[in-house]
Amino acid sequence: MIIDSTLIPGRMGVSAIKAFCYLYEEETANLTELAGVAGITTAAMTGLMDRYEAEELLQRERSPDRRSIIARLTTKGRELVASMRPVTGGKEVAA
Repeated sequence: MIIDSTLIPGRMGVSAIKAFCYLYEEETANLTELAGVAGITTAAMTGLMDRYEAEELLQRERSPDRRSIIARLTTKGRELVASMRPVTGGKEVAA
């Protein structure tokens, strides 16, 4: 699918959009899972999570087993993805 870059909010790249859409559908995911979905390294995903957590679009918390960190979209993050859904047609975004 081709994405019109003028419709992507702010400076959000395709990798971030993939991760956000995945979180929108799945509710939570760990860093490794999100990196795989986005097609980037876990180090790069950590950087994205830092950035979007600072912008209050997602939050991190310990998993119930306390062995990993999971991410979830905030209300603001869910609203952002909902506003993008017509752009992606509600379908998975391809690289």
